Amino acid sequence: MKMKKLVLAVLFVMIGCMTAMAGDDLKNKFGNFAELKNGGTATVSLDVSKAQYDGKKPLSAEYANLNGTMQNIYSEFIREFNETAKKFRLVDEPEANSYHFEVVISNVDRYVNVFAWKPGITTKLFGTVTLTNAAGDKVCELEIDDLQNEGVGIDQSLEEAFEELAERLAKRANKGK
Repeated sequence: MKMKKLVLAVLFVMIGCMTAMAGDDLKNKFGNFAELKNGGTATVSLDVSKAQYDGKKPLSAEYANLNGTMQNIYSEFIREFNETAKKFRLVDEPEANSYHFEVVISNVDRYVNVFAWKPGITTKLFGTVTLTNAAGDKVCELEIDDLQNEGVGIDQSLEEAFEELAERLAKRANKGK
């Protein structure tokens, strides 16, 4: 009987710890996506110009072809967002009354995850996402805090992390949150 209570107590402590650690890696700082729920379009900019790698050196020093990688990431970001979104779309050219997503990455971390289902390189993104309307007014601001995804290679891992961000933003646009 005492063993059952002990096992149950340990189980509850583990569940509590996992719940506390499992937070949202897109934290709302201002506003929401309620305006996006009914549809519309937006442009997007992905800014990594001031991003640090591991908080120590410029991201451009870690990625030899960062500009080429970011061009590919930009197109994949739009594709992933549009595949996930229901009524709202990302476009290359601004349309009448369109919004703008500004994604500014401040830090990128990376590590090798050997205990995953598919071992590979995991990339973590930190930064902000700001949504503005056609008039330039801020509608919503989100903080990217430890958003991560993995890939086989270094560039693929970075691309997958940005695609994860695009998917999460599209889901928020669908729900209007």
